[in-house]
Amino acid sequence: MKEALAEWLRSKGGEVQDTGRELVFTKILGERRLLFLRQRIFFKARFLVDEGKRELQVHEELWEKGVGLAQETGIGSQKEVDQLGKKREGQISARFSFPFFRLRFDFDYTQFHRELENLAQKFGYTVRYRVVP
Repeated sequence: MKEALAEWLRSKGGEVQDTGRELVFTKILGERRLLFLRQRIFFKARFLVDEGKRELQVHEELWEKGVGLAQETGIGSQKEVDQLGKKREGQISARFSFPFFRLRFDFDYTQFHRELENLAQKFGYTVRYRVVP
């Protein structure tokens, strides 16, 4: 299961790291640059395969990392509130504009989760979304 999961994640266009205990998937959804400003939007997911329970445990993060101008400049920011232990649904997209400076990204959580759950079912696993301290 773990090898098939790693191969599927690589097909999604991100970086897959095997820590021995879990798989860590990181994908840059968008990036913007202008002179000394560089900001990136990352999607990170950690996958723990529990052979005993036949369960795939998933923890997801979405974060922004930047160097340069402060967000008080009005370039753009977004705040979301999620229920702990629940999977995200739908699609997240954003469009930030500044003269000569644009960032666009789209990520469909529903599609990602549907494909993940189909892969897990193929191997007889269930998917559980969890909160990691």
